[in-house]
Amino acid sequence: QPGADPLAAVDGSPAGGWQPARVPAALTVPLGGRHRIGSATVLWGRQWPGVPGPNVPPPPGPVTTLRATDYTVQVSSDGHAWHTVATVTGRQTGTRDVLSFPAVQASFVRVQITAASTATPPILEELAAR
Repeated sequence: QPGADPLAAVDGSPAGGWQPARVPAALTVPLGGRHRIGSATVLWGRQWPGVPGPNVPPPPGPVTTLRATDYTVQVSSDGHAWHTVATVTGRQTGTRDVLSFPAVQASFVRVQITAASTATPPILEELAAR
């Protein structure tokens, strides 16, 4: 549900995800201590056609990718001062973004979403930092 707890975006499974209630939005993830990271992988969700009625299969398509077109990945040692390590602008397609950057020490990672590909807020299925 839009605005639900973002835990599903960092549980190691793309089966669930986080959808903000509106854009702009941010997802902040504590890393459980200081870690050296040099990449982030973001998996964006898809919206499937609705079921037309009981015992009626959904239509075959189209499937809409609900992704951010503009966002930044930021890191922090204290959760207050943030440093941008990756910026994405104008990306309209795809469900997986793999972002590499010079390795940094961080205790928190944040995805700051500023624009989406549709009027519906994006679904962040999974965020992994390595």
